[in-house]
Amino acid sequence: MASAAADTPATSDWNAPVIIRSDMPPDYCEELFEFTRKGLSDNELEKDSAMFIKRAMEGKLSGIWHCVVGQHYGCSLTNQTGHVCFFKIAKTGQKPFFVVCFQSLDEESNAMATAPEGEEEELLESKVGEVDGDGPLEGKEGDDEEDEGKA
Repeated sequence: MASAAADTPATSDWNAPVIIRSDMPPDYCEELFEFTRKGLSDNELEKDSAMFIKRAMEGKLSGIWHCVVGQHYGCSLTNQTGHVCFFKIAKTGQKPFFVVCFQSLDEESNAMATAPEGEEEELLESKVGEVDGDGPLEGKEGDDEEDEGKA
């Protein structure tokens, strides 16, 4: 899946990516490699490159994507099956960047996927209170005020 962006001078001087581990479909990988070349070419900071890649993957493939870019790092992650790619990419004569990009389930999808059969509707109804401000972190200030009044 080549595009005009892959042929611009800013992105054409990158060597071919070397996949270390991937269970991502090849067409997703090609999109990811293009986004990576552009992100690394257009940004000086690794965190900005990672944000560019993350947003590009979310825009193209939807879902929640995460990306780590760097020359030295360690990580441990949980990902959706079929949606992870760990690879290195470099310009000739330079140290490679290691990139891991993966998709995770959002909280609601994860809850729905692991809910016992027939309880999905209850989970959806319980989310309504959280949207209205009755979520688990709401009311903490009021709790503190009650404690102060008792002292």
